[in-house]
Amino acid sequence: MTDSKLQNDRLLAMAIDIGILIVLGVIAAIIHLIFSFVGRGIGSAIGGLISGVLIAAFMAARDIIFKGNSIGKHVMKLKVVDASTNGPITLIQSIKRNIFFVIPPALSAIFSLFSIIPFVGIITGIIDLLIGLAALVFFVIEVIKIVSTPDGIRIGDNLAGTKVIRAE
Repeated sequence: MTDSKLQNDRLLAMAIDIGILIVLGVIAAIIHLIFSFVGRGIGSAIGGLISGVLIAAFMAARDIIFKGNSIGKHVMKLKVVDASTNGPITLIQSIKRNIFFVIPPALSAIFSLFSIIPFVGIITGIIDLLIGLAALVFFVIEVIKIVSTPDGIRIGDNLAGTKVIRAE
């Protein structure tokens, strides 16, 4: 049987996390902009590197910030647990669970270093855009998995061996 309340709470938690990610994105953009003004090409590359690493690190560790829950899950009184033990997840499980949301900003950070090389920068910029679009498609698939499967297990949960439950 589908737990629609849990699924709705997960979607609300996801919305909160997306809001936090947007704030982080704005901070990352400001960092990138500051570095771009200060150091021109190399500054922009360093700013992009810092921004990408900041967002990738948040996405990798977001489910262990509050001992098994992201900020959104904490607010919604949910937590991510190991599916086999119902115990806390590890950093490795958090990374596996969010890998498709970690890869795009991590690659963006790396690609930003190539932005100072004229032709290579253009190619990596196009690849970066395509990876971002793929991440958006994957995000939509993950949302569909949460609401369409009885247990709400998404692909990231299957990869990491995790599930989301109500916090006690």
